Amino acid sequence: MSSRTWNQCAKVLPGARELAGTFPSSSGANCFGTVMAAAGVADAADEWMLQDAFLAWLTSVCVPGGDDDRPGTVLVWRDPEGLPVHAAVTLGDGWAFEKPSQAWSTARTVLTVQETVKVNRGRGRFSNGTA
Repeated sequence: MSSRTWNQCAKVLPGARELAGTFPSSSGANCFGTVMAAAGVADAADEWMLQDAFLAWLTSVCVPGGDDDRPGTVLVWRDPEGLPVHAAVTLGDGWAFEKPSQAWSTARTVLTVQETVKVNRGRGRFSNGTA
């Protein structure tokens, strides 16, 4: 990922670059908290963020729509009942940021949007872009 992409991303996702490639302080830190922390929510990076808190943030801060090539599009995978089961956020220029598990031993990662969507496919899960 280029410096230009990181610089553009920082305007919308001030915490993303600092978190990229890091490990949480303990198990429990998850994708919801990682996305929120990337967007600048204080103390969210190492929290076990529950669905309700994530949904409250999502509906209060984000608007429907988005563009995978722009920073700040939140990608949400939902179960058949519509509850979020995973989230990632775009960094711009085709890159995305996520925490792929709740284990302390899993780093917060940067992948292409295409790779992020591909590795998170699963039966009963689908993505819903929100910016």
